[in-house]
Amino acid sequence: MDFIAPDRIRWTRVEAPDGTAGTSGEEEIVHTDLRPGVFVIAFTEADGNVVDVFDIQRNRLFVNYITNGGTRFHSETVIEDVSQ
Repeated sequence: MDFIAPDRIRWTRVEAPDGTAGTSGEEEIVHTDLRPGVFVIAFTEADGNVVDVFDIQRNRLFVNYITNGGTRFHSETVIEDVSQ
């Protein structure tokens, strides 16, 4: 995920349980700070909705995805800087 503007991201699915790894796009996001170092972003893709919780203090990302058909996915991962 790249934050390309204050209200916009570019994303690529690195892994996906439904076989859609490699899918990418750009989306407008809404975001909310929950406390210092913890924030939420939400956006809608063509095939579902995403709500991600970033915990910068613990270096964790919690991904929550709901398909348009109502199937839910959740994963947790370590935040890594791959921009270099």
